Amino acid sequence: MMTLRTTQGAAALPSRLRRAKMGVWAMLLFPPFNSAGYGQSGSGIDPEPNRETRRALVVSSFERGDYATALLNIRWLVLRNDALGQVYLGRMFKGGHVLPQDDILAAHWFRLGAEQGDASGQANLGKMYFTGRGVPQDAIQAAEWYRLSAEQGEQEAQAALGHMYQTGQGVPRSDDEAFRWFRLAAEQGHANSQASLGLMYQNGWGTRRDSAEAFHWYRVGAEQGHGLSQMMLGVAYRDALGVPRDDARAVQLFRRAASQGTVFAQPFLAFMYEHGRGVEQDYAEAFKWLSLAVSHGLREAAGARDSLATRMSQKQLDDAQRRLSEVTQESR
Repeated sequence: MMTLRTTQGAAALPSRLRRAKMGVWAMLLFPPFNSAGYGQSGSGIDPEPNRETRRALVVSSFERGDYATALLNIRWLVLRNDALGQVYLGRMFKGGHVLPQDDILAAHWFRLGAEQGDASGQANLGKMYFTGRGVPQDAIQAAEWYRLSAEQGEQEAQAALGHMYQTGQGVPRSDDEAFRWFRLAAEQGHANSQASLGLMYQNGWGTRRDSAEAFHWYRVGAEQGHGLSQMMLGVAYRDALGVPRDDARAVQLFRRAASQGTVFAQPFLAFMYEHGRGVEQDYAEAFKWLSLAVSHGLREAAGARDSLATRMSQKQLDDAQRRLSEVTQESR
């Protein structure tokens, strides 16, 4: 088993991890609270919930942000070597919920759950290896853990594995494999994979080129509010890809994506305003969206913005700056 990483050096790791684990076990064995009231007279709560009840309480409490109650039930499960309890203890450490934030201990508990076959634990451990949090960054290890999780149907792991095959990180680059895993995740409702699958159909990567299929997956992702899907659906309407051209609809979709921070949608929306496609021509609005794109790191938009500025009157430039200022103040 690979040794966990510490910023204090390899020699300091065993004592630090040992002390931390001892503290965790002390916390688990002697918790300072009993927020759920188990065993309290008149509490109206079963003093000895069974394993499945405890597991359900961990999930529901964690998801609604009641981390004290979640930890109480995690304690019971972890003391019985329950994989779900181990994974959720990892999540508590990773997020710093009630417990001190600690990536090393998060990875430790994810590993214990993952080694018992818990798909969520495997996906979380894969992500820790991919990002180098709590363990040395290792794309090959990340892919191995993601694969174990993905084969159990975990959609986040399927999406991550698709990305790794698409980029050749930790695995040989393969559009066919990327397509396979994106499709599995997309069919489970993973919005980012739906956008990726649309792109693969549109460009013929790992599958046949099919504009109708691309449009379908962009639409499904857009209906979930996914910015990239909205943008690509807008492109489909603008360029008549698998659907009749509809500039007004394209503008609506570009605006939705741009307004939620999808940076590449902002120049697309600016183009529509600049050329009066699907909307009344408005140089000031076009300048505003190009400026926002530049401020969000899209340097390529600077040239289009500066070129547009040479064709604008001073009044239009002042109007554009006013609109830009209003957006900036609203975002603070």
